[in-house]
Amino acid sequence: MTIAIKKRSIHISNEYSFFLVAIEGIKDQVEGKAKEDIGTVKRNVGKVTGQIEGTAEQLQGKAQQSIGETKNKLDNAQDNLEDTSENVLDSG
Repeated sequence: MTIAIKKRSIHISNEYSFFLVAIEGIKDQVEGKAKEDIGTVKRNVGKVTGQIEGTAEQLQGKAQQSIGETKNKLDNAQDNLEDTSENVLDSG
């Protein structure tokens, strides 16, 4: 959001100068609130993005663990098969 306020040189008597100060104060408040809200949104988006990335990493880690477990089981099964076949050959 962009708020543009054009400044013009206008001669204003002292009795109206407090209005200008008040208007500048309101402008600063509006701009400050807008920046604060934008910052809040960006921070919250960062939290969500971080959560998504963290969840994705967790899922990748779990998948990698499962792959490792499967490889170990296959290796153990192969060892058992080799042992069994050696026992059969030795007994025959």
